Amino acid sequence: PANLTHVPHCSWLSPRPLPPARTPHLIKCKAQSGPFIFTPIHFGSLERKAKKDEGKMGLQFCSLAEYLWVEDDICEVQMKLTNPLPFELKVSNMRLLTSGIVFESIPDTIILAPDSPTTVNLHGTPKEVGELQILGYSTHTLGVKSNCRLKNMPTPHKFPASYTLEVIPSLPTITIETTVAPSGNSSLPSIENVGSTTNISLHNGESTECTMRITNTSAVPIEYLDLAIQSNMDNNLQSKVFQWSNDDIQSQLPIQPNDTATIIMKLYGEADFLDLGGVGGDNLFPNSLTSNYPSRVGSPVPNAQTSLPTQSSNPHTSLSSGFPNRNLSGSFRSTNSHTTNWSAPISVMPPSRGRQVEAQIIIRYSGGAGKDLHCRQSTLQINLELLPSVSITHWDVLPAEIPSQLYLVLDVTNLTTEEMELEYASGKHILIEGKESCRVPVPLERCPFNAPQRLKPDDALESRSTSTGTSTNSLELMCSEHITNNVDLKWNLLHSDISGRASVKGITLSQAMMDIVRMSPLNWEVSVNNQCIKPQEELSCTAGEWISLGVAVSNHLTRPLHKLCLSVQFYQDYNNGIMSYKLENRIATAGNNKVVLSALPESAKAYHECTVVFLTPGEYKIDIQCSTTEPILEDITIRDDTPSIIQPCTSEVSHIWRFIPPVAISVSD
Repeated sequence: PANLTHVPHCSWLSPRPLPPARTPHLIKCKAQSGPFIFTPIHFGSLERKAKKDEGKMGLQFCSLAEYLWVEDDICEVQMKLTNPLPFELKVSNMRLLTSGIVFESIPDTIILAPDSPTTVNLHGTPKEVGELQILGYSTHTLGVKSNCRLKNMPTPHKFPASYTLEVIPSLPTITIETTVAPSGNSSLPSIENVGSTTNISLHNGESTECTMRITNTSAVPIEYLDLAIQSNMDNNLQSKVFQWSNDDIQSQLPIQPNDTATIIMKLYGEADFLDLGGVGGDNLFPNSLTSNYPSRVGSPVPNAQTSLPTQSSNPHTSLSSGFPNRNLSGSFRSTNSHTTNWSAPISVMPPSRGRQVEAQIIIRYSGGAGKDLHCRQSTLQINLELLPSVSITHWDVLPAEIPSQLYLVLDVTNLTTEEMELEYASGKHILIEGKESCRVPVPLERCPFNAPQRLKPDDALESRSTSTGTSTNSLELMCSEHITNNVDLKWNLLHSDISGRASVKGITLSQAMMDIVRMSPLNWEVSVNNQCIKPQEELSCTAGEWISLGVAVSNHLTRPLHKLCLSVQFYQDYNNGIMSYKLENRIATAGNNKVVLSALPESAKAYHECTVVFLTPGEYKIDIQCSTTEPILEDITIRDDTPSIIQPCTSEVSHIWRFIPPVAISVSD
């Protein structure tokens, strides 16, 4: 019978890949092994192979996976038809002509307008696994049934003889339902779901959970399920913002038909809460408080008996607290929150700026006979907006009333417009108005002298300071890590009932700060009139009475100390930042107030005693310190085979250890 291959006229025909949600992907791409060897012997076989595979669209490489068809999935062939007749043409019972595996073609009927190219999609379902050849299509037009084969088309050069596609075993299909736990008051929603896109707003330090319910809507059990994330952040920051349990996912497999698995993803507003906006110049520690603070080497340590701070009224002009008023090394650098889009991967999240995080959650799943080779992939879009919450603009350390403790003094700024309650220690809270700041003392235990060092030696030697960009040693890293692990700042916005945490991770410390943070390698025993004194013990005497002062120091290092100088110095602190050391007419001493020790072996003890008589009444303090001109290097940085390159000048003080808090004596008439 005659076939009406030109009524209607076909100008284009092509098999179509499956939709993205149903497109199969290779689970693992096989890497080509060995070198490519070119030889002319293969010329003839290559030409014959090219002719044999004409029109074939099967899988060759991972990038061609979209041309795979799947058993029992509805597949599509797209074609463009034109009606050459001057009247409407009805084409009924259009089907695909195939050979190879069993293919169930779905008939279709269309009406074509005269001389108007129309795109037509023909569908069908492969029922077996293997190769499927598409030979053409069949039509019923003008009462004539025609089999229009590609090889017999009027324009043979536009079509191959057939299209060959590879059909793989059935794969499961899923539906995904996403819910995000709202934070704070339900009347202030921060979650918006638009199709497969979820918009979430979080403050820096705030946490929430995103629950994904995956339902198997096919007859094939899901035996493989994997979760991955692609975002505009680097991998380190991404792993802190998005967290989930792979073990929990695997424990729910296999997912039987019509069953549901639940994946809980934790979202955290990760940020660097230290405001490092002023780094640079000659000041290596621009964020530390003024050098008038007693954490600087060279000035005696005052008795740090302070009250809790109060709320500041203006962050740019004053800081009201229980600590003495000091001028800061710089004004507050925190600015109003505003959102900035980054083109490069985000690796640092400044505290005073908002950030837009765009992430795609890629869910790969498979099952059935083809689970080892192919899988399907679904993508969820999460737009996460990170809003400013708090920032720490300045910090310093002060000795506490007990030698084993210290105060970490922080200037904290509320970057929101709401009133914030800040819990900076157990049972200690303070209220901060929106866009204002306050100073808080965080009580901490001092870092043990033999604290474990988790960093590798190479990492410690090559690490660089966060704020200065200069090389830092293992001692600073150990002290910084100790502070980070023990400081837990909790904030809560009172109006919206949103809460979160802030960290001091990345805090940098000067040498003087580290002397206070870390326990001294010297163990002090101070006695007055042969009676050991306790920290903060109130001592008193009368003018003209002689007092015997004894000082014993023990070396807790694993090596001896050399060139030590043990000194005792009396002074008066007027509690206004002024200290007087000119006490020649007020005290008289018998015995040396400074002795030099050539060496103090490991675990050895040195003792010195002197006698003092206070001639006039008043409040006196005793600064007891031990200094050395020998370079103090950490064990982790000492290499036996490398000679020391540090050669200090004669009488140059390399390090000072103090007995803190200083001894206070009240002298009466």
